[in-house]
Amino acid sequence: MNENMNRAYHRILFDKNAPGEDADAAAREKLQEEFSRKHRLTMWIMWGFLAFEGAMMVALMLAFVIESNTKTLIALAALFIVSFEVTVLMKLWYWVVHTRLLLVREVKEMRLELADLAARTSPPQE
Repeated sequence: MNENMNRAYHRILFDKNAPGEDADAAAREKLQEEFSRKHRLTMWIMWGFLAFEGAMMVALMLAFVIESNTKTLIALAALFIVSFEVTVLMKLWYWVVHTRLLLVREVKEMRLELADLAARTSPPQE
């Protein structure tokens, strides 16, 4: 988690707002934006690698069709298999990162809701 998200999260939980001020909504919105930014970044990384590997697989298939040397054909086939496995691993990486981001976001939202509930149910202190 970066420093901006930590500051916004700390402000929601611990800072007291002036009467009539609703800083919670703005801070929650900032947290949501931070999580969506991280999600977009991971999605762009995954799609970039998949596009690169897809282009590499097409190039390897074309080279495989053109080539006639047996050793080169074996090397091209091995490279194609490695490229295919990289696409599978990138999809698995994205799934893990996406699941982790969703889980962290849900936990943060639950903690915020519990803090709001505790603030509403606790008697005012003087």
